[in-house]
Amino acid sequence: MKRKLTSFDVFLYILLFVLSFTFVYPLFRVLLLSVSDAAELGGRAVWFKSYGFTLESYQYLLKDPSIIRMYLNSIGYAIAYTLVVIVFTPMLAYPLTVSEFKGKKILTIYMLITGYFSGGIVPLYFITRKVLHMYDTIFPIILIGTMSFFTVIIFKSFFEQIPSAIREAAYIDGASHMTLLFQIIMPISKPLIATFVLFSAIASWNNYFIPYVFLDNKNLWPINLQLTRLIQNATIQDAQSLIYLKDFQSITTRTIQSAVIIIVMVPILCVYPFLQKYFTKGMTLGAVKS
Repeated sequence: MKRKLTSFDVFLYILLFVLSFTFVYPLFRVLLLSVSDAAELGGRAVWFKSYGFTLESYQYLLKDPSIIRMYLNSIGYAIAYTLVVIVFTPMLAYPLTVSEFKGKKILTIYMLITGYFSGGIVPLYFITRKVLHMYDTIFPIILIGTMSFFTVIIFKSFFEQIPSAIREAAYIDGASHMTLLFQIIMPISKPLIATFVLFSAIASWNNYFIPYVFLDNKNLWPINLQLTRLIQNATIQDAQSLIYLKDFQSITTRTIQSAVIIIVMVPILCVYPFLQKYFTKGMTLGAVKS
């Protein structure tokens, strides 16, 4: 039987519509601005339609090799960062579920301290540059922020919910801990892994502060540094120009900035639909038990 639609249901639908519009409309405006013609746009704001139509802002950006390189850098950083999170976080969380591991209490306390206190960016900068000698390399971009106490606890809680009979059967068959983790537990954890693949990819893709601090070599810059630079500068002439503007008469600073935003958002928008079916389930798995 169909459930009767209540006034509270109507309120929820209206609320969800308003929230969806609030989230989507700014992106829609940015898209319209990115394809607007500068000659017709002038200084006017874009609301529900573009002024003219041109793709010259995208041509301007994609014609320059540095933009393509930065774009590929961001994709590479996101993939590497996500792999580090998905491979090493379970390897840290799994020993905390093994009763025979005597050091798990000390390890848990140590990680708990890092969850509440942070040394800050200055000590991290000096350690990275003076001790590890990783300044101006890709390693700070890939490694910093990958190991999180919150993520480890979520994985630990999920692993503890897996029936002990599965572990015992694997031990009887002679499986090692690594075999049990990567061939049995990890395949069972697909919803949780898919969720953190999405979280990690978004976190890496949106990160610009760590590259800003640790990278001087522009060949290693991610696209977000270029996005930040273009948005912060008042005019294209103030920014370090990517290519000459004489061949592009229908673009302005605003249309280029909008085009960069759209280009940066496309990969995440493409990844999310493939992980959506795991997302809701993965948000709740491992979150009940502590």
